[in-house]
Amino acid sequence: MSRAGEDRPRLHLLIATHTTRHLALCLAALANQTRPPDTVTVSCDTDDRGIPSLAGMVWPRVADRMRANSRAVPALRIVLRPHQGEARPAQVRNNALRSLDQAGELHDRDQALFIDGDMLLSEAACAQHHALAASGRELVIAFRANLDEATTAGIDPDSMLSATVSAASLVTRAERESLVVRHRKYARQLLLRRLLPRPFCPVKPHKPKLISCHAAVSIGALRRVNGFDERFTAYGYEDDDLGQRLHALRPRLRVAIAVADITALHLWHATRAAQRPRDNPGHARFTTPRPIHAGFGWTNPAAQPEPRVEIIPA
Repeated sequence: MSRAGEDRPRLHLLIATHTTRHLALCLAALANQTRPPDTVTVSCDTDDRGIPSLAGMVWPRVADRMRANSRAVPALRIVLRPHQGEARPAQVRNNALRSLDQAGELHDRDQALFIDGDMLLSEAACAQHHALAASGRELVIAFRANLDEATTAGIDPDSMLSATVSAASLVTRAERESLVVRHRKYARQLLLRRLLPRPFCPVKPHKPKLISCHAAVSIGALRRVNGFDERFTAYGYEDDDLGQRLHALRPRLRVAIAVADITALHLWHATRAAQRPRDNPGHARFTTPRPIHAGFGWTNPAAQPEPRVEIIPA
């Protein structure tokens, strides 16, 4: 479904999570966005009642702050379904898309901004993503700066809500320099992809790399590839796979490299990701040729209980 006659793209913020950890901070960081997203969806790899309970306490405070800043306030959508015995981040993100689509919220020119529930967006991030969508960019490749354990422990939702702590101010000089280096590398990769046809292009098919904890893709492009491939489970490779399929589209997508331009922070937590690539269950699938259109994706999900949607009013 799509909104007939829509001529300006909207920005849909899709937050994937499996836990309440850091979610209050993630939501609180939206309170002082210079241009809030048009919709906010938290999609969960669980039906833990703690998530909507937490959101129900935090979101009214976020909404109050947005109103105080004279900003439009979106409702908060929570998508829940029981955990399936394994992490399914690809399916969780597709569940968010399906929920919005069923509600008639999506137009092909709109932009889906994907982050995880352990991320903080800087105050200008949503405005920057919206501006890129309005300029016709169909894929925005961004990145994140990592916060250490001590810095993460020193941030609380109240400080984010009151803007006494700015997300952008938490990025260290070393992290900023690292982002600049990565930005230039990705820009070179994108240029080579445009100039050199395969097999002469030395850039790997999934580069410049998309990370699903901070990237934006037009709804039209996501429809063309059928969203995330839900055959990828556990953490890792589902975003490399999506990036590779998006890069393979013809005509080519209009891509923006925003690694050093749009600030997002990854809050510290112990990782469950495999340390060696081959230990990840997605490695074998990723290194096997795959079609551009996901086998199990947006329009044909892998088996799961029907997700339940709850709305927390603005």
